[in-house]
Amino acid sequence: MTYAGTYIFEALKSAREAKQLSQRAFGAKAGVPQSHISKIESGAVDPQLSTVIELARLLDLELMFVPRALVPAVRGIVRSPEILSAARARASRETQKELARIRDAIDGFEGFEGFEPSREDATRLDTLAIELSTLPLGAKQLAAIRRVSANLKDLPKGKEGADRIRQVLRSLQRVRNAVVHDVTADTHVRAAYSLENEDSDG
Repeated sequence: MTYAGTYIFEALKSAREAKQLSQRAFGAKAGVPQSHISKIESGAVDPQLSTVIELARLLDLELMFVPRALVPAVRGIVRSPEILSAARARASRETQKELARIRDAIDGFEGFEGFEPSREDATRLDTLAIELSTLPLGAKQLAAIRRVSANLKDLPKGKEGADRIRQVLRSLQRVRNAVVHDVTADTHVRAAYSLENEDSDG
């Protein structure tokens, strides 16, 4: 699979997740099996161009040929603050819903003495919820938080349930750390790029 193909299929997957469509639901919408959607997104198959175009349009995307000289301008439009802000606002709202579900599951947990979420667990969850709501989350992070939330459904009682809650908190911490790391890395790259430009101007 070429880099270009990988980029396109990853874009389709991100757009599907942003619309909160499972592979099965998207496959039903497109008239193809879920297994085929999975293979396309993973690059296991090389679909026809007409298939890619149809899948893109179902996700409100358009596949176009753009003169190479105009690629930077097109990318600038796609990554415009307005578009990014709207996407992040949607992700933030959905994230808050998932975090609320996580809090509700923990609050309703039927443990018993010694096997209940500690006050530290509850405090840490609230802190993570605040931090995650202020970070630039995308479809990938939202999908990760949804997977974490799903692990709290039908919590078993006692130690097993309490252990699962602590695993969820660790998973949320990893999501938070990954986002912060990406933001920090991006800042460092931009700073280095600026310095190189200044040197070349001199």
